[in-house]
This record gives sequence, C-alpha cells and structure tokens, in this order.
Amino acid sequence: MCNLTRDSPRKNALALLAICFLTLAGCDRRKNPVFIAVSDRGRVEARLETYVYAPADAGRRPVVILSHGSSGGSPKLTDDWASEAAYLTSKGFVVLAPMRRGRGRSSGVSLESEEKNCDLSSWDAGLQAAFRDLDAVIDYAQSLPFADANRITLAGGSRGGFLSVAYAAEGRERARARSVINLVGGWVAQAEDQCPADFNLVSFAKYGGETRTPNLWIYGVGDRFNGDDAAKSYAAAFQDAGGNVQFHLLSGVDGHGLRAHPNSWRPLIDAFLAADAR
Repeated sequence: MCNLTRDSPRKNALALLAICFLTLAGCDRRKNPVFIAVSDRGRVEARLETYVYAPADAGRRPVVILSHGSSGGSPKLTDDWASEAAYLTSKGFVVLAPMRRGRGRSSGVSLESEEKNCDLSSWDAGLQAAFRDLDAVIDYAQSLPFADANRITLAGGSRGGFLSVAYAAEGRERARARSVINLVGGWVAQAEDQCPADFNLVSFAKYGGETRTPNLWIYGVGDRFNGDDAAKSYAAAFQDAGGNVQFHLLSGVDGHGLRAHPNSWRPLIDAFLAADAR
C-alpha cells in the first residue's frame, strides 16, 4: 500500500510512487494523496491535495490533469475522479487530480469567489491563483519518471473546464498542453447572474485568439448555469477568434451534470484523443 504524506521527503515520495505504479498495478490514491507545494518567491502559498493514477505497465506516458469545478457550498469536499481516472489510465495516460487551494484537504485560501459579481475584473484574482496551482501540478508532473510532461491534456468540468481552456491560452506552461477537454465550462454562472456582460463569453473570445491547441468542448442541453444559447455563443466566439474547437451540445443528459453520463461523452473523447495521438 502506498503511504505518502506531506512530510515525506521528495525523493522517498517519488520512489514510493514508482514502486506503486510498477508493482501494484494501480495503488489507491484516494487514501494516499500527495500534497504539492505552491510557492511564490520561496513562500509556500498552499499545499494541494492531489491524487495520482497511472497505467500498470512501465514507460513514460502522456499526462491528463483533471480540474474540478466550484465548491457548490462544500469547500472541504474532495472531488472523486476515480471513475474518470480509471477510464483515462486504461487509455494509457498518467492522471493527476488536484484540489486547488482552500478546497478539499488542500491548504491555503481560495480566491475563487462564488458570489454574483458583474465587475469582470473581480474574477482575475481567483483565476490567477488557479493558474499558479496548475503551474505547481505541472512542475510536479515533470518530476515523475513515468510521466511525459511535454504531452499534457488539460481537462475539467464546469469551472475546471474553463480553467483548462484559459491555461492553455495564457498559463506559464501552456506550451506543454497538447489538447484541452472542456466539460460544461464556465467560470461564472451567467444564466443565473444575468450580468450585462458575460465574463465567460468575453474570456473565451480572448482565449481563442491566443491559442491553437486543439479543444474538445462538451455541454449538455438545459444547463441552468450556462444555458444552451450561451454555450453555443462561447464556442462560436472562441472559434471566430481563431481557436481550434470541436463543440458538442448533448441532449438527453442532465445539463450541467454531464459528468454523471459518461456513456454520452466518452465516445467523443475517445475519438478526440485518438486524433490527438496521431
């Protein structure tokens, strides 16, 4: 059984990880997260509760980083990505599933407000903090001997889907992102907030002009946070600005709860990842 804690020396942690991956064909990371330090000029801002999964066979594998959404009023709840991780490791990926600062068992203070605010600039602090968290996770991926951190797919749901698109456009390590998977992505709940300007729309238009990384966007009909027309407008704005996006709006699913309907989106991801691997 893996036994990794925040007090484990880094070299011992890496050795234990390698042993787990090469001998136990899985190792339950739900019980044994690593805690990745996020530092700014030598000062630790947070330690991120992170679960690491990998295929059983040896070799350096491409990486998927899974980014969660907003807390929904439960900031201490750790998102369970075990099902998605099992699916992705079966496809040959190393999977890292971090909880951003102030979420789950991660330390630090979340700057990601979940209150209505129509001042578009108000969202920047939380987004930049999320960028720094992803920086740290990517740095950690580079230290893993079984992970190819030059081949990263950024994926996430809701706010995590938005973050994946944003980081591929503007993140410090954006050159390492070879693809993006965005499930029902949005940083704000525009359908509920009804702000005069839609932060999601403005942002996606900007990001489309800043990246050519292949994107797969999947939304569900009847999403009470985004709305059908808004989701279509987000993809159109991203594409019109020059972004490379495949967009799907799926019916017969629970709108924003798309993650709970894997049979609807896994075939789309299979095709997207297969094309990306060529």
